[in-house]
Amino acid sequence: MRKKLRNAIILFALLILLNGCSTGQDTTTKSISNITSSIKTIVVPEPYTMAMQEIKEQNLDKALRYLDLVIKDFPDNEEYIYRAYFLKTVIYTDYYSANIRISDALLEGVKDNPFIKTEEAEQILNTTQVIINEIDNYKQPYLASIKYIFEHYEKHKNLDFPLNYSCTNSSTEALNAVDWFRQSGTPTPSEEQINLALRDARLYLLGLAFDELIKKDKVNYPAYFYATGSFLSEWDEELSMKLAEKIIEITKDDKYNKYRLDAEDALKAFKLKNKN
Repeated sequence: MRKKLRNAIILFALLILLNGCSTGQDTTTKSISNITSSIKTIVVPEPYTMAMQEIKEQNLDKALRYLDLVIKDFPDNEEYIYRAYFLKTVIYTDYYSANIRISDALLEGVKDNPFIKTEEAEQILNTTQVIINEIDNYKQPYLASIKYIFEHYEKHKNLDFPLNYSCTNSSTEALNAVDWFRQSGTPTPSEEQINLALRDARLYLLGLAFDELIKKDKVNYPAYFYATGSFLSEWDEELSMKLAEKIIEITKDDKYNKYRLDAEDALKAFKLKNKN
């Protein structure tokens, strides 16, 4: 009797142990499964790769189209949506800067020019107006892009941004023709030369921008927010000032940062303007 009782206790204990081990294994398996499912693999979207290739090959319009496809076709890939919006803001800022550079040069060349014929002056002014009007096309996509970056900056501010692009040779034939016209008023550049100068200015300025905005594969955010904020000021002054405030916030331990000083000046001018 005592032996039967002992065997029953042993059998009962074994059943409990086996059941416990089984439950533990199930729990462990479920835990591993939950951990695995929670890890999201960051996939580089194909259009992002294509956009980077187009930037490298200096096809900026096509790069913008691919960046829009990243945003449209990969709505759950936050990291690369952020990267796409970042690159869009840089390219649009570059476009704006190039349009201003070329239009200013043309207007300077026409001004008080004793060498230019009336019909040539009219043609230059018409072309200049087209270049200036083109800037309005950047407004909506640019505003959407910078707002996204501003709102998601804290989450993605430490992303690596390996991007090798540098175009520091500004002495193209077309740019020289426009610059010579600015300085001397003659000869009058053709429409083809002006269009080529605009393209070359974009490529040259984009190289300078990336050299300043990307430092050791990291975004130089004080420089970035200052460049985009300056561009933004005529369309959304309030957001432009928020970018200036963000510069001051992120340079609190770098009080001699040149963009911090520029941001302080911008905020002072804004407050003085609104006070009056």
